[in-house]
Amino acid sequence: MANDIQKLYDLPEVSFIEDIAADTLLEEMITDFQDKYYELTGEYETLGELDKFRILMNASVLKIYQAFQTIEKAGKMNLLKYATGDYLDNLGATRGITRNPAKAATCTIKFSLSQAQNSVISIPAGTQITAGDGVYFITDNYSEIPAGSSELEVSATCQAEGTVGNGYVIGQLNTIVEPIAYISAVTNITESTGGEDIQSDDSFREKIFLAPSGYSTAGPEDAYIYWAKAYSAAIGDIKVITPADDTVQLIILLKDGMIPDIEFLNGLQEYLSDGNIKPMTELITVTAPEVVEYEVSGTYYINRSNKDDAVKIQAAVTAALDEYVSWQKEKIGRDLNPFHLQYLLVKAGVKRIELISPTYLDITDTAVAIANVISLEYGGIEDD
Repeated sequence: MANDIQKLYDLPEVSFIEDIAADTLLEEMITDFQDKYYELTGEYETLGELDKFRILMNASVLKIYQAFQTIEKAGKMNLLKYATGDYLDNLGATRGITRNPAKAATCTIKFSLSQAQNSVISIPAGTQITAGDGVYFITDNYSEIPAGSSELEVSATCQAEGTVGNGYVIGQLNTIVEPIAYISAVTNITESTGGEDIQSDDSFREKIFLAPSGYSTAGPEDAYIYWAKAYSAAIGDIKVITPADDTVQLIILLKDGMIPDIEFLNGLQEYLSDGNIKPMTELITVTAPEVVEYEVSGTYYINRSNKDDAVKIQAAVTAALDEYVSWQKEKIGRDLNPFHLQYLLVKAGVKRIELISPTYLDITDTAVAIANVISLEYGGIEDD
């Protein structure tokens, strides 16, 4: 993207108080006092450690320094690079930009009867379903299982906003809180997704930074990226390509390398298709990246001179593997690069690695590499 947020963070550091320290401020106060005393009296006054004026300055300097820090904060909170919290919200408001609110996760629930009935079975709106862990999903609307039918699928939303409702796999939500006559089973038939915490400062800062791209309808790459991230702060990476004339394809990857489900993709496509966002002549498609699966396998060894730290190094290797797998899947089109894995392992304290997989692979701009098997074995200690 042309207006990479990194350009903001690369701007020169600024200080409205020239990074003055409290000790320096005290020294300047003492010097100023002595200079002024000499100017008025013609005599040079040395302030000893127990001099009452020096004691007064010592007692005052921290309060004065706190005022300096307030000035520093006030200045920086007016700059996008440094602003946080409510200050960032107010800075965004000057550009008509607001922070994305928290959203609740959703899923589809199937209600099943022990057998088809001769009459309609009502499922009230707000019917609660849980996995038994204190998190509840409620049906969005009143629904009915028609006479002669034995099941019905309805949409449900988590009662708690945020990511707490994400990740309930198919079949995990299987308990109805208040039983309904003739209902013999209830279960989620889609994994719960879409829950978001309130937009973080870093994500909101990027949204503000990209705001100028959204002043007109989408068209430039940055504009599509801006509008997509305005839809959801859960988006981690976006690729915008034009596979044909008047056709724009957005490839979406969620944060932490999560692949978006069809409901998320359809919701984003509908949002971007609004006439106030996209040019009338463009066709927009929103897809998930193709997943290229790979394995991590091989054996690593530790120097004998590091044998006393062998347990720590093995723990560091596990952390390095997690870091590599996360790094590899957080960007669309990031080449499968075993050399980065080797770098992290050596940094963790490994002497050498007999790496079987992965091997280097060029990943296209429409794909993401995700590990499906991780099996890196510890081979023991070797002579240095």
